[in-house]
Amino acid sequence: MNILIVEDIDRDRFMLKLMLNKLGHNILEASNGNAAVTYFTEGGHSIDLVITDLNMPGMNGIDATKQIRQITKNKHVAIIFITSSDDEETLEECLECGGDDFIRKPISQTILRSKINVHDRIIDGYNRITKMNTELLNFRTQSEEESRMAEK
Repeated sequence: MNILIVEDIDRDRFMLKLMLNKLGHNILEASNGNAAVTYFTEGGHSIDLVITDLNMPGMNGIDATKQIRQITKNKHVAIIFITSSDDEETLEECLECGGDDFIRKPISQTILRSKINVHDRIIDGYNRITKMNTELLNFRTQSEEESRMAEK
C-alpha cells in the first residue's frame, strides 16, 4: 500500500516511517498540508492512504483533507488523523471534514497496524466494486448495441 505521511515534526514523521516500513508499505512524506495536497494535484502518485497530523503550521490536516477529498472524488483514499486531542468536538471535526479514522498520540504500532489493515480491506472492496461497476456498464452498453443491431 502507498501511504503518505503528513507530519511537520521530523522525529514523529521518521518514527511513523519506521513503523510503516516494518509493515512493508511504500512510504511518501510531506511536512505540511500544502505539500500533501501537491502530491495529489501533481497526479504522479498513487496514494492509497494518508496519515496526517491534525495540527501543523500553514495548512493543517483538516484543510488538507478537504482539498484532498476535492481532488480525489473518483478514487477512495483513506485518511487517518493523528492527534493528541481528547476533545470530542475536535475528533468529530476530523471525521466530518472527510477523515476516515483517527489515532491518538503516542502511536501504538499494534493499533496503527490494525487500522491500516481495516482500511486496506475497505480500499480493496471499493476497488472491486468499482471494477464490477465498470464491467456492468460495459456489458449494458454492449447489450444495448446488440439490441439496436437486432432491431435493424
